[in-house]
Amino acid sequence: MSKIQWQDNFNIGIDEIDLQHKKLLQIFNELYALSTDGSQNYRVLIGKTLKKTV
Repeated sequence: MSKIQWQDNFNIGIDEIDLQHKKLLQIFNELYALSTDGSQNYRVLIGKTLKKTV
């Protein structure tokens, strides 16, 4: 699996919701990166990432 890039065809046409979806995708990509980087404190970093709000 690799990072998912936002594409314009993901837009649904409602700006607020499109921004929320972009933020969710960003959080997903951060979680993926943390889970694969081998950091010793990845659990702490994942917890911080999951607490981000949309």
